[in-house]
Amino acid sequence: HNNNGFVHNPLSVIRTEDWSWKDRFDVPGFSKGVKIGLGVTVVVVVGAIFAGLLIRWRRNKMAAQRDGDTNMLKTKPRTSRSRSGTGVSSFHTGTQRPKRNTRTHRRESEQSEHMQSRHHPQQQGGDSADCHSGAESVNSQALPGYTIREEDAHSITRSIDGSPSSTVVGGLSPSLPLYDHPWTSRAHEHGSEPRQDLCRAMSAKASAPHINNHALSHADTDADPKTLDIIDKHAKYTLTTYGRPPVVFTHGKGSYLYDVGHREYLDFTAGIAVNALGHSDPEVARVLFDQAKQVVHLSNLYYNVPAGELAEQLVEATRASGSFQASKVFFSNSGTEANEGAFKFARKVAKLTAKPGQENNKFGIVSFINGFHGRSMGALSATPNPKYQLPFQPLVPGFSHAPYNDVKAVDEYVTEGTCAVIVEPIQGEGGINIASEAFLKKLRSRCDEVGALLIYDEIQSSKSDHGTTFGGNPLGCAVASSVLRRINAPEFLDNVNQNGKHFKEQLESIKSPLIQEVRSKGMILGIQFRVDPSPLVALARERGLLVITAGNNTVRFVPALNISKAEIDQGMSILKQAIAVFDDRVMNVEA
Repeated sequence: HNNNGFVHNPLSVIRTEDWSWKDRFDVPGFSKGVKIGLGVTVVVVVGAIFAGLLIRWRRNKMAAQRDGDTNMLKTKPRTSRSRSGTGVSSFHTGTQRPKRNTRTHRRESEQSEHMQSRHHPQQQGGDSADCHSGAESVNSQALPGYTIREEDAHSITRSIDGSPSSTVVGGLSPSLPLYDHPWTSRAHEHGSEPRQDLCRAMSAKASAPHINNHALSHADTDADPKTLDIIDKHAKYTLTTYGRPPVVFTHGKGSYLYDVGHREYLDFTAGIAVNALGHSDPEVARVLFDQAKQVVHLSNLYYNVPAGELAEQLVEATRASGSFQASKVFFSNSGTEANEGAFKFARKVAKLTAKPGQENNKFGIVSFINGFHGRSMGALSATPNPKYQLPFQPLVPGFSHAPYNDVKAVDEYVTEGTCAVIVEPIQGEGGINIASEAFLKKLRSRCDEVGALLIYDEIQSSKSDHGTTFGGNPLGCAVASSVLRRINAPEFLDNVNQNGKHFKEQLESIKSPLIQEVRSKGMILGIQFRVDPSPLVALARERGLLVITAGNNTVRFVPALNISKAEIDQGMSILKQAIAVFDDRVMNVEA
């Protein structure tokens, strides 16, 4: 200790005769090491201040350049992400993907409020006119040959065939301009009309102040850095097969999900009709915990207790429902695998029951238009959707596709060479299309006539709404048994029916010129629109409601079976707001 109470570290003592600036820093009471530390600190602080001023100067210079450069898109299409935030439309070729810059996105988020407050008057002039969006002008001559990513106020135009009836406006967040979204507009495929539609749509925001854009409680642009980091990790290490919105969920409770930013979402998807009892159900968690303490997996080499109990429940519940006299259960990991198993059983039965010499004459499998049975090669062959099938041709031979709900066509397609017919009583992915009683009865009688098996694909529509049983392993079967026991209770099913009717009534009460029809069966519901409703999914999500689309311009609702009427009403309130915005945007484009 020196006289002032300071402790000298012998390893850091500096000899005074070696310190040439002693007189300049000779502060009584301070050791030489402390003096050096203070000097270094001063230098670091001054350097940091200088660096901050330099960064701010560069930002201001870039902003000034952006504000003045109104013809930036006339010269060369961009192949990297614009740094201008939500006030700029970015263009890139369809085959190139710009690199994501997380730091740039954070700067965009900081500037977005300022940029969105700027106003630019609309100019008229057809194809050659400039259409103003946020802080910059987009020249329509730059559109041909490029994919448009319109990043202003979460709006983008999507034109299907250039006609007013199929042109819609929807949301594409600036958070993910480089991931493939189903809402991406490819205006270059349709000549000049989409350019005019884009101009009208981009000016609609400024000319239609009645649109309820202020209700964005869950805006994609509010994604925090942690969310962006997680998304970047997925982009870097995960093979992308789906376009996903910029939200990362961490946990759920009942009919609600919560993201990294602690925002609450009302979930009308339930894992696409899988989570029958919602998220984090206490009883399901208890069963998982108890079974995990005993045994999780044994493989199919050995028997286990939960699988036997579940098999008995499934068979007896099916018999009790009066559907048909089920006798056996085949456990699999997913709906796709269940269908693959059914196809194999059908062809094997046909061979075993065929007359001598005709074992190979009966192998045809009939499915129906707008059906969906999975993405494996066999299940995909039964899914007559070019979007799914074309990239993987040639497919498995022997599959044919008949019109759905067409009683008269059954005899034509189901023949003596048919070994099986697979049908969804409710087409979920196809757009909530419900088979008529007459159609199903005709299928049953025709299959009996020709000796074919009738396969019901009820992966989404069965009252158990089970997703996977993990190939019959103890853990999955224990949970499935518990869930099945609860949802088969009469009082539970009565509540599902009552809430399903209430849900449908609420959907039917929505007034919109774009709605064509409301379809439902129990707790599987859908609204069919006369335009592509994909942008509505984003509009609802950014207000705290999760919904999904299906075929035939349909928005699908498959909530947890134990959802309450209060939660249904809450979701309807959000949905009505989103549809009102959707209506306004579409009407502005079509005007």
